[in-house]
Amino acid sequence: MPRAVRLTLLWLGTTALAVTVSWFGVRLVLYAAVPDRAKPLSVAELKSASPRATGPPPAAGTTRSPSPQPTVQTSNEASPKPQTWEDQDGLLNYLSTVSTDGGWAKIQWNSNKVIVIDAYPETGYTPEVKQLSPTRVQISFNGPGKSTAIAAWWDDGEPQLVVDNDDS
Repeated sequence: MPRAVRLTLLWLGTTALAVTVSWFGVRLVLYAAVPDRAKPLSVAELKSASPRATGPPPAAGTTRSPSPQPTVQTSNEASPKPQTWEDQDGLLNYLSTVSTDGGWAKIQWNSNKVIVIDAYPETGYTPEVKQLSPTRVQISFNGPGKSTAIAAWWDDGEPQLVVDNDDS
């Protein structure tokens, strides 16, 4: 066998061995970093795990009233779907991203405060945030020939929201 062929085969074998050893090393590190790796579900398991529309009625005394959703009045946008959680003080908090023609704002509500987490304007618009009271905030996006506004407040135990895409 010519020397060049032997060297090529030796190089290929050495490279394959190095890649294999490296893969096992990387694999050990990955398994150590993610110890509770979920196994893939079979088709039968997926079908049995799918939610059913029918189910047993709740036991007496264990029903929970649904949490209030923000009341949204808007001129041309769909209602935002808020995230909810309880904070360390036991207050129910709502977080929602609200979109307008002039930009979007991320707002957090609870019974003690309403705050703007972020306000991001679209190109050509400038944001203006006004904290009118601890439980009331207004966000405006002003652009050439158009102004949009978001008003958010806490009222009567529920978050409230009005989105106004007004042509100026």
